[in-house]
Amino acid sequence: MVKTNKNRFFAIFLAVIMALGMIPAMGITVRAENKTYEFGSSKVELSAGTYDMNVSLMKASDPTSPSMAGSAIAGTAKLTVSDEGVATLEIPIGAVSVGPITGHASQWKIFTGTSASGDSIVATETKDSEGYVNSISYQIPDIALDGNYCEMYVDAMNTTTSAYLAYDYANIQTESPDPVLENGDYTLSVTAITASSYGTAEEKTFPLTRQFDPKIKLSKTDAGMKVSLLYKPSSIDMQKLAMDDVEGVKTEFGQDESGTAYEFTMDIANITADHKLSFTYNTGDGGVMTSSVYLRDYATSPWNGYDWKPAEDPKPEKSAAPSISPNGGTFTGSQSVTITAASGADIFYTLDGTNPTENSTKYTNVITLSDTTTVKAIAVEENKTASDVASATFTKTSSSSGGGGGGGGGGGSTQNFFLTDGRYLVDVALWNASTDNASMGNSALTNNDKALVTVSNGKVTTVEIATNPVQVGTVHSAITAMKYANSQEVKDSNSLSNVNVLETGDITTSGHTTSGTYKYIKRASFTLPSAAQPTSASDVTYVAVNFTVPDTPMDEVVAGSGKGLEARLKLTWSTAEKTTKSSLSANDEVARGTSSTTGQTVKDIALTDSATKIKLNADTEALPENTKLSVKKVTSGTAFESAQKAMENETKPWELYEIKATSDNADVQPKGQVQLSIPCTDAGLTVYRINDNGTRVAIKGEVKDGAYVFRTSALGNFAVMSNAEDGPIVPIVTENTADNTGNKADSLKDIVGHWAEKNIKKVVEKGLFSGTSETKFSPNKEMTRGMFITVLGRLHGVTGYSGETKFKDVKAGKYYAPYINWGNANGIVSGLSADEFAPDAPITRQEMATFLVRYAKFANIELNSGEPVSFKDAGSIATWAKDAVNAVSAAKLISGYPDGTFGPTGKATRAEVATLLINFVESYGL
Repeated sequence: MVKTNKNRFFAIFLAVIMALGMIPAMGITVRAENKTYEFGSSKVELSAGTYDMNVSLMKASDPTSPSMAGSAIAGTAKLTVSDEGVATLEIPIGAVSVGPITGHASQWKIFTGTSASGDSIVATETKDSEGYVNSISYQIPDIALDGNYCEMYVDAMNTTTSAYLAYDYANIQTESPDPVLENGDYTLSVTAITASSYGTAEEKTFPLTRQFDPKIKLSKTDAGMKVSLLYKPSSIDMQKLAMDDVEGVKTEFGQDESGTAYEFTMDIANITADHKLSFTYNTGDGGVMTSSVYLRDYATSPWNGYDWKPAEDPKPEKSAAPSISPNGGTFTGSQSVTITAASGADIFYTLDGTNPTENSTKYTNVITLSDTTTVKAIAVEENKTASDVASATFTKTSSSSGGGGGGGGGGGSTQNFFLTDGRYLVDVALWNASTDNASMGNSALTNNDKALVTVSNGKVTTVEIATNPVQVGTVHSAITAMKYANSQEVKDSNSLSNVNVLETGDITTSGHTTSGTYKYIKRASFTLPSAAQPTSASDVTYVAVNFTVPDTPMDEVVAGSGKGLEARLKLTWSTAEKTTKSSLSANDEVARGTSSTTGQTVKDIALTDSATKIKLNADTEALPENTKLSVKKVTSGTAFESAQKAMENETKPWELYEIKATSDNADVQPKGQVQLSIPCTDAGLTVYRINDNGTRVAIKGEVKDGAYVFRTSALGNFAVMSNAEDGPIVPIVTENTADNTGNKADSLKDIVGHWAEKNIKKVVEKGLFSGTSETKFSPNKEMTRGMFITVLGRLHGVTGYSGETKFKDVKAGKYYAPYINWGNANGIVSGLSADEFAPDAPITRQEMATFLVRYAKFANIELNSGEPVSFKDAGSIATWAKDAVNAVSAAKLISGYPDGTFGPTGKATRAEVATLLINFVESYGL
């Protein structure tokens, strides 16, 4: 009876493994029958697996328009779909570049719907070595939606902004295809899983850890596949099991010589990851069970024999650090300190500067300090490790120094205040609201970096400041409104008071998505809050402020949020100098701002490519001052292949341009956004930035002064399409570029004295041909099929054609690939078979005639009529080529050889093709 129960337990155990699949630590994932689930409004059907998917950050108010924070999405997202249809998304996160501002997004919150009205979930964040979020992951709340409303905190603006995460289900791609299972050893490891127990519908959990630690080994060779199931024989008494695979081969398990493993061999040399294996076995009590699995997503891994290792206990969770209140500062007399932690946690603390442990003093009540002390505390919870140490230092001062923690006291004694009554000039700066760095708006105080403060009765009363307009890159604006808080931070709009505006100036903003005319604050004053009162000359105190800088990227981030940009006015009291001034005189000269990279005044950068007249405009906040612009038209290679993949559904011609910035001979990417201008007609352009993985990002711009102007935070490869019906995509300004001349004809030494010299020079100068080297044309070399259709494509002005091709031997990235695709799509060329074009095979003279006649028909060119030549070998011309040969001979485009033959199957040379083409071009004025 005991033996039967063991057998029955093992049957259930094996059914769990085979029916529900395995969660591998490494190696193979084995799944049950795949189900598919519908994603998005397009109802894209996806089964369990991992996929590459484009995710875009769009405006929350208009999901069809890109969000100003769109650069936060740093690449392609990973979509993981479980067997149950649960979808988890991992998105790479980068810096948020908005105009001249670069910040970082954190505290991501994903809403269950497309607005903020629904519930929300907090995304799991990972961070880089500098503490910035570099990826977020979350479970998609509703796979039927095309996106989710989200919010994130942007540190540069010190505010929370909203957006819409749009999912591109329609263009989703599998992360990697399932290849054929190669020879080698593979390991399947099993963790705890849940399944229906044998004979009932009841669900039970089998913790497959220390007690069993089962493994399955697959050894694949050309002769077949051997499967070993490892187990502890002391725990399970296994019976023989039979197995059927997809091809019906049957075998039996058997115990190996050591008695520690059961093995079977499958005589299948070509097993793939998509094979379905059906296991049929006895349960030991007269029952029979069958389970099916697939071999999927495997990877080779070393096999170390029957190496049984006990499973490690999971790493315990760490308790959250406690909170000390107040969090340090100065005091007189005595100081009360409260320490709090999560519910159920014990707190242990020290007052001597050492780090506390669970043996330190346990916190039970408020701590009272009477001298300068550093308080350190940890929190400890059951089944968790101790928290990080929380620390706060409290400094006792004499009663004559004034009091108050966290940045100054309540004014102090009138007799001992370090400043006598009167007026002082004090250094002032606009500082970040939460970090010890200058605010993005600090340039507005560049020319007015002194505040005028008034001291009366041993207390600072009023503070007067002045501001100036700012020009950063193409953005021109100024501070038009400011409020200040009576506390150390801005808690809500009710805690804000308007500054007293003493003088205004006029400004017309420019350089961003909107512009306008405003009154800006030239001078303003306010009463210094008690929290910012200094107590000694060494103090640095802060006043929390909100301000508005209209028509700038900063302002757009918080537009509609009901609050302005948060910052702090920083006052450095060691710089206080007595003055007789009764008011400030504002310097309203426009400030360029200071580069956060170099610390120098920001300068403009304006670069132009001489060949294409493509322009780059930036400043030294975004790029180094010695930056050079590099523009290159790309027609082949890996980058071109990625562009073909991204543009495969486009039917209009496009061109690919590599636009790079270099500094000290190294490529550089902008910090923030730069402006690119590409020459175009009034119809404008459609521009896509092409990613390395074959995806694209639409770049929105406008036609201005004969160019398509747009801003981008990343340089690289751009696919460009003209919105006009015809004409060049990017006008070539210079005459002698590689795109339209190839080699100079005068440099080709091997055509001198050749019978086709004159014709060869003409086709080279027209850009239809180029030499085989700098000094050679190789006139007697055979012309290939790929070369010939390329010449026709160049004649027609085809660039970057991306139509589908059915030919397996036409590889993307080859110079002839776009032209063959174009020629096949328009009925000009055909293959040697349904899927073979033979681009490198020599073209025959009858093929050449056929392709040319088809092209003339496609281009609506009516060939001249006349009497066709009666070639002596006319009977050798293929039936399918007779009409074409007659047409080109009647049009006087080709006359045959001196002996009166045409040579239909002879190989056409480059010189012969050059002659045919120039006759064609000159006869029809092309």
